[in-house]
This record gives sequence, C-alpha cells and structure tokens, in this order.
Amino acid sequence: MKVAEEELPREVTILSETEIVTYPRIGEERRQIAVTYVAPGYPPRTLFIPAEEYSEERVKELIKEDLKQLKKRKARTVRLA
Repeated sequence: MKVAEEELPREVTILSETEIVTYPRIGEERRQIAVTYVAPGYPPRTLFIPAEEYSEERVKELIKEDLKQLKKRKARTVRLA
C-alpha cells in the first residue's frame, strides 16, 4: 500500500540542526548533520545526514520518506495491570 503525498503533513518545524563530528578511525573525520523536526500528529524525530549530502532539498526528501515510514507503523496498546 502506497502512502499518498496528500496524507502527509504539508509543513514541519525544524527544531534543530546540529553538526556532529566523529572519528571512526584515527585521523578519519566524518561530519554529519543531525536534523530534529516535529510534524503535527507525530513525535519529534531526528535524522542523521552525511554533511556532504546535506541540502535543503535532501532534508525535505528524507523527512517525507521518514513520515511515510512512520505512517505505515501500527500503534499497539499494552495493558499494565
């Protein structure tokens, strides 16, 4: 089942964009951008984008794909007592 574009929120709020530097090996620097966003009806989410792939369009693509994946999930109820 394909999630229609119109079922997704048309606007999200970017809460933060933070550059993260890691060193997977000595002398090998990797930079990524952690983008935290929130959309109506969804919990806040964080995406990690390699710095060399980061652009406004790439952020939009990844958020749309993330929301499509969330839409497919089914909530479940857990009885505690």
